[in-house]
Formats: sequence, structure tokens, C-alpha cells
Amino acid sequence: MIELTCTDEKGNPVFGYVELVEPDGTIDFGQTDDHGVVRGYGRYRTATIKPMDGHWNVLVGPLDDVERAEVVCPTLERNHALNWWRRLLCPDCDGTGRGAGVRVGVIDIPFQPGEGMMHIDCYDVDGDRLNTSELAYHSHGYRVCKTISERGTASHRKGLAREAELIFVDISDDATKSTWDFDKIGPAIELLVDEFSVDVINISGGSYAANNEEWKEISEFLGEYIGDAFNKGVVIFAAVGNSAVNGVALPAGMETVMGVGAVGLCGVAPSATLMGAYERMASDAEGATGALPTGAKIFHYLDSGQGSGLNLVGPGIGVFMEMDGGVLAEYEGTSYACPAVAATVAGALAEATGNQQERINERHKLASELIRSICVDLGMDRARQGWGLPILKQASIKGE
Repeated sequence: MIELTCTDEKGNPVFGYVELVEPDGTIDFGQTDDHGVVRGYGRYRTATIKPMDGHWNVLVGPLDDVERAEVVCPTLERNHALNWWRRLLCPDCDGTGRGAGVRVGVIDIPFQPGEGMMHIDCYDVDGDRLNTSELAYHSHGYRVCKTISERGTASHRKGLAREAELIFVDISDDATKSTWDFDKIGPAIELLVDEFSVDVINISGGSYAANNEEWKEISEFLGEYIGDAFNKGVVIFAAVGNSAVNGVALPAGMETVMGVGAVGLCGVAPSATLMGAYERMASDAEGATGALPTGAKIFHYLDSGQGSGLNLVGPGIGVFMEMDGGVLAEYEGTSYACPAVAATVAGALAEATGNQQERINERHKLASELIRSICVDLGMDRARQGWGLPILKQASIKGE
């Protein structure tokens, strides 16, 4: 058994969720009580504290033979935490017209649209409009769509391509409703391409093949849908996954898909945080750190997939979002880097083409050229960064 007491710098209890990782990688989930205490009833390797009340996530460990520990979760500076990752890709992210004239498709778990999200149309893979009134509010798909298309009033409630038209397709498992049915990815792509004529598709998920035979099987199944999208000028972005060991997931690893990995900005988070821990680990890994032309230092999120199939990177650790009701939550993973990159490219595509419909036959070529032209080489190992980090305009972030 282990007991963790979670407080802020002044000793006030911190409310949040806790992930306790057993030696074999199994994760137990817990929640702090009114005193900031959480208990686990097994043996654990590490714990990640995930506050929901304005504090940074904290990685605790190793926990071998530890029975009790006190954990301090640093208080965040709200405005900076909510906006650093937006301004990393789009320094003028408060500007109007981001993504106007571009259609973005999102394939994910559905949600009940809330404030700033009512403009999003949600469909199933058959093209029938979803009844969203009984769905959960804050699904994985909700967070992805917030990144791209939220239309709130505060700067941190504005998606990076908020003027784009967003069409959402549900690929949730019919039984669980909270996990992906990977067999629906292909039909969802087909629907978005043929029925909604999207320019860009975001897929913040994927699957790892157990062997070459399975890789071939998955690639052949998805290849027909993805090939048709490519031929019709649609650019597909997919998260490479959160496993440095397993490489790049499918469909990100397919040749005509833009695979997106994750990076972080150095110096954003205090050292005694999850983001700070990953920054330190990256500094000890070969080819895992780099910099923008301004001197701002960037680090590779070491849990991100890497290698063949990774084309570019986006912010994927220390990504804070404000939910309806004012709750703050911090996320990490390529699921969040992917829509940030897709939205940035959608913004660039909109600026380059305006509302010219004649671009359709050449939009994939145009988008590919745009992606390369706006990507900043960070100086990392190519297997970790691909072409680099797409920035809509010259970054205004300065080095320390």
C-alpha cells in the first residue's frame, strides 16, 4: 500500500486524478480526497498526479518500497500555461480569419458540444447526424476539436483554425462508446472525402502492428481509403503514437499520411513537474533537443513515436486546456500535437488560397509545399522531428 499527500506550495490540498503505474506497466487510477490524499493498494513504480485546480502535473518516482510520500504540485501561471503551445505554432493566434474557407474533418470519440463548439456538425460513419444531447461533454474528440475549432471569447478558448468548417465523424466502439473501433477509420475517411469534400483530416489515434504480416494487412485495408483521399487532394494528419519502443503507429506510418510527433518548449514548466521531468530526460538523450531561430529551446517528448513515418512535430506535453466550468487540465501525447499541427496547416492553406475553389485539384501538392515551407528545422535527430515544427508566422518566442 502507498499513501500520497498532494499539496501546493503553501500546504493546501490539491484536487486531481492520479495514475499509479505497477512494475509491469499496469495503471491503477485514483483520485485525491478533501485532504489531497490518495491511496494505492499495490506495489508501484511511479505515480503521476494530474490536478484539476490550477496546478502542474507531477511525476513521482521511483516508488519502490515507498509507503508514504508528500508531493508538492506547483501552482501554474494561468495565462502562460494556457497559451504557450498556441503561440509556439501561431504567434498571432488571436488574429481573425484563421482557417476561413478550409474544411477540416476529425475522426474520434464524439461529445456533446458546449460553449464555443455548437457550430460543429457530428455524424456517424453512415453519414447520419448524431444526437449529441446524451453524449459526454469532455471526450478525447472534444479536446481535439477544441484545439482546432473552438470559438470562445478568451484567447485560450479560440481554436488555431477556428474559422474553418469542422465536420466530425464518430468512430467509437458501438458497445463501449468510449474507445475507438479501428475498422471505422476507413469508412470515416471515405465519408469525409466523398460527402463533405474536406481539405484536411485529423486522426489523433492509431494502431500498432504486431508483425510485418499484420502491418501489411492494416495498410492494405486503410490504403484504399487513404489512397483515394490523396488522389482527391486531401491531406491526412495522424498521431504517430506514444511509444518510442513500438515506433510509428498506423495510419501515421503510411507513406501518404502526415505523421505527427510531439515536442515541448523548454523552461515553460517548473523543474518539479511532469513536463520538467521530460525536459531533463530529453537533455540526456542523443538528438532530443533543439532550438528555434529565436533561441528558444525545444525538447522531444520521449514517449512520442519516432522514425520512419514521422513527418513533423507539434506541442504535445504541458498542453493545458480550460473546460466548461473553468476546470483546467493538462494533457500530453501525440493526440494533442496532431490537431495543433493540422490546424496550423489549415490556417496556412487558408492564407495561401483564400476562398478559391479552383485550388481543389492541386490542394495536396499545395499543402505539401506549404508544410515544408513553414516547418522550422529544430536541429534534432530527423527521426525525432521530421521536417520540424510548423509555424504560421515567424515565432516571437525568445530564448532565455
